[in-house]
Formats: sequence, C-alpha cells, structure tokens
Amino acid sequence: MSISGGFVTRQLNLTKNFLLPKMSAFQPRKMSGANAPKVFISRRIPEKARALIASQCDTVLWDKDDPPQRNEYLQRVNGINGLFCLLTDKIDSELLDAAGPSLKVVSTMSVGHDHIDSKECAKRNVVVGYTPGILTKATSELTVALLLATSRRLKEEAIHRKRPGRLRRGVVLQHDNATPHSANLTRQWLQRYGWEILPHPAHSPDLAPSDFHLFGPLKRHLGGMAFETEDDLISELRNWFDNLVDFFRVGINLLLSRWQKCINLHGDYVEK
Repeated sequence: MSISGGFVTRQLNLTKNFLLPKMSAFQPRKMSGANAPKVFISRRIPEKARALIASQCDTVLWDKDDPPQRNEYLQRVNGINGLFCLLTDKIDSELLDAAGPSLKVVSTMSVGHDHIDSKECAKRNVVVGYTPGILTKATSELTVALLLATSRRLKEEAIHRKRPGRLRRGVVLQHDNATPHSANLTRQWLQRYGWEILPHPAHSPDLAPSDFHLFGPLKRHLGGMAFETEDDLISELRNWFDNLVDFFRVGINLLLSRWQKCINLHGDYVEK
C-alpha cells in the first residue's frame, strides 16, 4: 500500500489538535518518560508522521507494511493510551478488552471507519478519529482525468503500444458503489469543460450493486419453499450463498453481451 506523507500529516494534525486536548492524559505539550502517553502505531508510516506523534507521545511502531497477526496485535495494544491504525485493522470489543481502560483514543488513517466498533468505543469513552472528506479533491481530479483519458482513448492507445496482451484478458471490474460523479468538485470540473452530465440511476450507498441484483435470483430460488423453523431458513440461505461463485461467474461472462445490447439500443434498459 502506498501512503501519502501529506495525508498522514493531515491525519496526525487532526489527532493532535482535536483529539489529544480532549484527554486528560494527552496534553498538547511535549512529554517524556513515564508521563508521556503510550501510542501503538500498527503499521510502517513515513518518518515525518512518526516524528509528529513522537513529539507528543511515547510511540511503539510495528515497523512492517503488513499488520501484525491478531494474537500479536492483542498483545501489543495492552496498556496503551492511543492507537493509530489503518483501514484493514479490526478494532472490536476483543481488541478494546485487550487494550484495557487506559485506551483513550483510536485514530485511523482512513476516510472510512467501518473497521472500528464505534458504539463499543463510545461505551468505553474511547474517542475515535478519522479523516472524512480528505480525499474528495483528489478523487474528483482523478475522475476528471480518467474521463479525459477515456474520451481520447489514451489508455487504450498506450495498452496497444506497450501491453497488447492485456487486451485479451477480458473485463476488469472496478468498485462501482462510489459516486464520484456526484461530488461537487467533480461537477465543477465537468461544467468547466462543458461536458453533458447524463442522469445516473438512483442507488443506495448502503447497498452495493453487486448485492442489489441478488434479490431477484434469491427470491426465485426461495419461491414456493416452506420452512418450519428459522434455522431451516438460515440453512437454505447459506446453501444458496455457497453457490455464489458460479452465480457471479455466469453473470460476469454475460457482461460483454449485455453491454453490446445496451450499445445497440443506444443506452436503453436491458433486463435480460
């Protein structure tokens, strides 16, 4: 994973300026020795970022790109006052128990915080820090850059010239639950270029398209069945989900033909 030094610095400034003053054990002045709060950094981060934390705290760094194994992680957090983690770290009741009552702050270097049990942290008076909106500008700029490259077929030309073998590898699926096209910064860029913005179908941010289309096949599968107990229903659902690999394989293989239908119909809706 590539980590931006500027991104880390902004995250740490948020932690230092907003979170640390909220804690009696974390004072906004330089400490040393036994008085310094102990912070575990769960991943290798740029030296500038580590120095920023070390200016306020007694830091313990997991100096690797990969996170520690779970058992190792639970041992490392014992007795700490603050945890600086990444999006891939699972911060749940088990880890909070291992850290103990001394833990006052969990700060994650990410926009999202689904990996942190926020309710459990709130019950224990543990402050959670994250960086909402920190990537909005970068995402908007990247979106417009990709749109420009696509409209001019720059990537396709580069692949033809440098990696022609990639053209025969089939479809590359990207994450399609985000809506960068609706960000204000992206719209401003698109308006500046005078591009027409086509309407997008409504979607729920809590339901990925990869999940939404499961309801139809699942409903057809369960149609006409009767279950005596809730456990019987759960068992049948698990059996169905176990076969999702084949379900997605068939769907992915049909993508190209469905796309071609959309092209032939000039973008009209295609059900099958």
